[in-house]
Amino acid sequence: MRLLLLFLLTAPAHAQPDGSPPDAVPIEGPAREAPPLELPRTEGRPETVADAQAQGFEERPADEPAGSLFGGVLAVGPGFLLHGFGHYFAGERDTALTLFLAELVGLGLIASSFALDEFTHGSGPTGGLRLGLTHAGAALFFGSWGADILGTFKGAGAFDPLSWRTQGTSVGLAYRFTDNPLTPFKHHTVARFSFDSGVFYLRPELDLEASLGLWQVELDTGVRWRFENPHNHMVLGARVRRHGVRRYGYATLASAGYLGGQLDLGELVRGMRGFYVFNRTGYGVVGHQFGDEVGVAPGPTDDPWFQDSWLLIETGVAFNVGLETTLMLAFIEDPTRDVGPSEGDSGLVEVSLQHRQSADLDIDVGFMAGEGWGIRLGLGYGL
Repeated sequence: MRLLLLFLLTAPAHAQPDGSPPDAVPIEGPAREAPPLELPRTEGRPETVADAQAQGFEERPADEPAGSLFGGVLAVGPGFLLHGFGHYFAGERDTALTLFLAELVGLGLIASSFALDEFTHGSGPTGGLRLGLTHAGAALFFGSWGADILGTFKGAGAFDPLSWRTQGTSVGLAYRFTDNPLTPFKHHTVARFSFDSGVFYLRPELDLEASLGLWQVELDTGVRWRFENPHNHMVLGARVRRHGVRRYGYATLASAGYLGGQLDLGELVRGMRGFYVFNRTGYGVVGHQFGDEVGVAPGPTDDPWFQDSWLLIETGVAFNVGLETTLMLAFIEDPTRDVGPSEGDSGLVEVSLQHRQSADLDIDVGFMAGEGWGIRLGLGYGL
């Protein structure tokens, strides 16, 4: 063993520490120091606070507190009864008062809807007003509660800007599944086209059921007035929809005009910048047509057997849950959808998630529930 150790210690090295080839003759002189080990650096990431400030990063302002986990929990619990409780705990008393007043107004609108229904004994002519009061009240109540929770959790910093397109031309293809207890049609293929100049928009859409027993064609168009933030806008538009059920020899033609808009809630609540509320309210007329035989849908020029009026209300919120992912929650009153509204005045609930995969590709996932339910899986390509 001693002879083996002596041999290993005296044998010449076959690999030099400076990386020279095995047969190279070592250079006489002082020992060469190995270069210091450098870790890979992330491009553009500052190493120190001074570097960050030199690159334009600023410290959090003293009047914009960071998020509070305990405050967010308080907003979920006691804050359901007293909206703004979480912000009050975090020291933002002006915001807390704003949210509490929004809660009171929302409750007042809901109470007015119930009072009107009781006073008019559920009269049909007042149905549109009752639904409008209910939707507005529910949006204010649940919106102020959600703003208290999210704003307290994340602090006074703004949400990321919405990632969906504010203008441009795109095409899309989607699969829809609907489970409506009134019809057997479940699997749908949807093709759409969208043109948006920023001021004028045009959106035709074709929906075909798998057995071709049902088809729908819709056109949504209008003009938009934008503010400094392109996501803040007002809209005046119209929608026309042709719905045919060949299996039953039945068709409808519905048209509606609407007024809508979208507003950054940060205009009212500082910590909710980038959190948007939207609404679309309109009035429409639908004509019901019945053919002479089953298996043939009536033509668009056939006289309707009867007509009916309907109210369109869409109220919801939208915000980014990631840099490129937008979440939307909407309460919808629209009897022309192929998923019927729930009993009472609650209508439909729709949750959708839109993700910007690349500069050209969008991914759209949606879920709708009412008197039945449906899902949507779609892709959009920017032209």
